[in-house]
Amino acid sequence: MGPGPLDRPTDGPVRVRIDGAVAVVTLHRPEKRNALNAEIQALLPRVVADLDADEAVGAMVLTGADLKSMLPPMTVYASVPTPERYSVAVDRVRHVGEAVAVVVAQSRYQARDAANAILVEIEESP
Repeated sequence: MGPGPLDRPTDGPVRVRIDGAVAVVTLHRPEKRNALNAEIQALLPRVVADLDADEAVGAMVLTGADLKSMLPPMTVYASVPTPERYSVAVDRVRHVGEAVAVVVAQSRYQARDAANAILVEIEESP
C-alpha cells in the first residue's frame, strides 16, 4: 500500500477515507442529496465507534449531515416559530463563517492535520 489517502467504503452509504491518522467520514447518497435514512442512522454511530476504537486513527472529521443523525437540533427560545438549527451546517450554509465540519482529535497536531484534510465546495445561491 502506497502513501496517501486510502478510500475504503464501509457498508452502505457511509464512507470512510483514511489519510494517515485522519479519518474523514462522508455520507454517500447523492441521488437523495445525502438525506438521512434508517440505514445511515443505524450505521453511522457504529462507524464512528469503530474508528474511535482504532488506535491508528488519531482524528475524525464529521460534517453536519453526519452529526445530524447523532445529535438533536439546538434549542432556540423565541416568541415565534423557528426552524431547526444545528451547531454545524446541514444541507446548506446560511452565512459566512457558519461551521461546516467538526474535527475530533487526540492532539492539536492531529486536529490540524484533520482540518487541513477538509475540502469544502459551496455553490452560491441565486
